[in-house]
Amino acid sequence: MKNELILKMKLTAILLLISFMYVSAEGFSQDGNFNISMKNAKVQEVLEEIRQQSNYEFLYNNEELQKCDKVNINIENGSVEDVLQQCFEKLKLSYQITDNVIIIKPDPNKIITGKPEKIFELTQTVRGRVVDKESQTPLPGATVIILGTRPLKVAVSDSEGYFRIEEV
Repeated sequence: MKNELILKMKLTAILLLISFMYVSAEGFSQDGNFNISMKNAKVQEVLEEIRQQSNYEFLYNNEELQKCDKVNINIENGSVEDVLQQCFEKLKLSYQITDNVIIIKPDPNKIITGKPEKIFELTQTVRGRVVDKESQTPLPGATVIILGTRPLKVAVSDSEGYFRIEEV
């Protein structure tokens, strides 16, 4: 009877130990379920919400994040990857998870959509002289065309064979 009681106590202790270990593992899991619903939020606010719901820490350039558009996040029972993918899907940022640290950095592989803006236009002037190949005498009235330009750039050489085409 005494041995039976000791056996029951040992089994109870083992089951309790296993239960405590399971609860402890669940409480500190990095793959936990995230519930985040934010509209028109700054990226920093989303990262702070992840930090509050987990043990993750972040490394990022604050100036880069301040340039970002605001985001909308709606995740129920999702992973940290789900939250980050939704957060960064329209931004030029990527992330890398190492242990409990998430590194946020610019993503050079993301393509900028939309029509590119014309920042500045480089133009130059083309000048030259048209001469006969053998005698090296000037050829007045020769037509000079720069192919591949729209509109087509054309000039006619003067009496001494010189020409000039602007804004090529």
